[in-house]
Amino acid sequence: MKILFTTALIPSFYEQRRLEYIESFDTISNFFTSEDIKILECYSQKTKSFLDDFICEDIFFSETNREIRNLGVKEALAIKAFIDQTDLDDNEIIVKLTGRYKLTSNYIIEEIYKNPEIDAFVRSGTGPQYFTGFFAMRFLHFKTFFRSLDLEHMEKNMINIEAELFRFLEKEGIKKIVYDRIDVFSNINNTDKVNW
Repeated sequence: MKILFTTALIPSFYEQRRLEYIESFDTISNFFTSEDIKILECYSQKTKSFLDDFICEDIFFSETNREIRNLGVKEALAIKAFIDQTDLDDNEIIVKLTGRYKLTSNYIIEEIYKNPEIDAFVRSGTGPQYFTGFFAMRFLHFKTFFRSLDLEHMEKNMINIEAELFRFLEKEGIKKIVYDRIDVFSNINNTDKVNW
């Protein structure tokens, strides 16, 4: 199992975001070794930043387009760039964690270990969608999902990636477990504190 820890070093709320990333990274470091954590910076170019202080084997700077309105499209572009430059095993479970969110227990990690025959682990969202702040998927399906996205259509029509993940998993019939809670804490829009 590998963690893909996504960050976006944008100027607004920088200090608050920095502290959230550090806290989240410290939390996942309790469950994973540095070799198992991949940091994906979705916004900034490679520069000296607080990311350099993380003890992590890999920090990938995607340098994605900053003019995109749809945040899911921005992150998907960065993840696609990461996928194109990585050689992870197709059978590896990839846990995608938005770095500002943090695990509040090891519940979902234990669930993944207890179910080695399952290909995707998702948390239900509002309506026909799955929460993408945290989800886990076998790398083969993870790659297929991100490469299959019509990002131009998503951007033009402001379609969220949560709905696309739901559609993909349902259409492909991938073996999955859907949870009502996964013990992930998030700070949505810098205002509402949410426990998923």
